[in-house]
Amino acid sequence: MHYQNRLCFMGNQSKTAFFQRIAGHLDRRRTRVSWIVVNAAQREVLRGEYDDADILYLPLSTRSNSEPLPIKINDLVFSDRRLKFMPERGLDYMRAIQRPIIDFLDAGLPTLVVGELTYAYEVLTYRLVQEYLPRVAWVSPFLTRVPAGRFAFFSDEAFSREVWPPPDGGLPLPDIAAADEQIGYVEMNRKHIARQDSAAFLIGKLRRFMSLRDFDPEDPTWKSNSRREKLVKNMRWWVNRRSYARIRKVGLEAITACKGRSVIFPLHLQPELNIDTCGRYWDNQAETILKIWRQLGPDDALFIKEHPVAIGNRGRAWFERLLAFPNLYLLHHAVSVPELLEAVDYVFTISGTMGLEAALGGGKVLCLAPTTYDRLENVVSPTIADFRGPGTIDDLYARLRAAKSDAWSLTDYLAHLERYAYHGDPEGDRIANPDSWRPRNLACIAAALEHVLSEIERAADGGETDTSLVLQV
Repeated sequence: MHYQNRLCFMGNQSKTAFFQRIAGHLDRRRTRVSWIVVNAAQREVLRGEYDDADILYLPLSTRSNSEPLPIKINDLVFSDRRLKFMPERGLDYMRAIQRPIIDFLDAGLPTLVVGELTYAYEVLTYRLVQEYLPRVAWVSPFLTRVPAGRFAFFSDEAFSREVWPPPDGGLPLPDIAAADEQIGYVEMNRKHIARQDSAAFLIGKLRRFMSLRDFDPEDPTWKSNSRREKLVKNMRWWVNRRSYARIRKVGLEAITACKGRSVIFPLHLQPELNIDTCGRYWDNQAETILKIWRQLGPDDALFIKEHPVAIGNRGRAWFERLLAFPNLYLLHHAVSVPELLEAVDYVFTISGTMGLEAALGGGKVLCLAPTTYDRLENVVSPTIADFRGPGTIDDLYARLRAAKSDAWSLTDYLAHLERYAYHGDPEGDRIANPDSWRPRNLACIAAALEHVLSEIERAADGGETDTSLVLQV
């Protein structure tokens, strides 16, 4: 078959099956579909539909047959959810899979790689694409938060800059019945919170523990493969949830009673993409909190707020170490976010959604990692060098805002998102948004990918071999 282009999906736990559904809506006469997977069971499922030449399987036991490339793999292993617990084996794995990835993707056709950047093998593939594969492009599709029910493509590690907008007028919606409900980010979180408190969730955990379902020691994404590991992980979660309930918390009145400046730092769920990849080098949240606390004066106060989905991630000792510092408080997780943002003076965030909400409302936001909303005029991005200054937090914010060039108004930002947004939900979260698996949504995602493929193909036909040049916005 004479293919015009190639689309390679990065397998990633449940995302693999979601990508399979999307692939079913692609024009397979024009597009060669390939896979990079790390799970043996998923490879076997894919082999029922695809040739072995279109499946690159990368188990932990992959052996190196060539010299490694100058890529800083220590950085990848340090931040990876599983490999950081086995660094020597992790480094061997990162060395071993470099050449197979390059050889697999360098197939001559204009190629688009689609995936997240959650695990080290995904980030490594992304960096190899950027540095060594000029005819290959990478995109990560993610929900835009605003407008609801839409997504954009990103080609940077922090998912901070949208690329490949839809054609003028947008793509035609597929002629497939749609669900009535449009799920937003807040509603998706609410469903996850409700699920964690349900009997079905606890029963499901027990069943997985007893059956060792998904056991695959060669899969670099699974940290808990043995019953002992699962027992330790789940007991820690259970103990942390109960010990968290005994930690002293304050309400909104503590913010209004603050004599100086009040600052909120919303905690991230961890491990999680937004902090482990987007917030790389800020991912030790306890250290980050203390860096922020050091920016405050004696009458200022720093409030930290646990993400409701993350209750159980951190134990009592973690919080008490921080709360021992003066004017550092744990805000109750049930405090209304709109009321909180109305009361607080500054929002410090790594790359979180509360920062976006504050920015959209005109609040003063200090964002430590690159984000899509850091272009707004009221959002500044401090560095460690900025933290070394002697002034107050007012001085820090004012200085960074005055130095900010090419700041966007809210109107500019919303218009930009509207221009780059596609219809659909590309994240495939079956719990929070089961409608994302419906044919209409899958067809929307496939149509968006085919549009990007056509743009890459057109660039190649025009003699532009370096897709990274075309990706810039």
